Amino acid sequence: MLTTSSANECNAHVQDLKRSEDLLYSRVMRRILPLLVICYAVSFLDRVNISFAKLQMASDLRFSDTVYGIGAGIFFIGYVLSEVPSNLLLHRYGARQNPASAIPGRRRRQ
Repeated sequence: MLTTSSANECNAHVQDLKRSEDLLYSRVMRRILPLLVICYAVSFLDRVNISFAKLQMASDLRFSDTVYGIGAGIFFIGYVLSEVPSNLLLHRYGARQNPASAIPGRRRRQ
């Protein structure tokens, strides 16, 4: 049976945990959210650039809409096919080890 003092200690501990959890979420959001916004903007620009490239390429190279559509489809198929294995490797090895393997000449710490 809980006494009044142990119940108050328990409530204080829960409130401390809640405060530290809120602090952690605010720190993570301050550090991660700007990166995610930048990544979203770059991704959007990449897709927009494909449509701008069509305006110049179609007339210069005499591409029909069908040829351009096939080329853009191949681009996105390659994007999707490389994304799945990348996510599987990220899940298997973790975020700390995966980016290090992409940097040539960098030795892993053991």
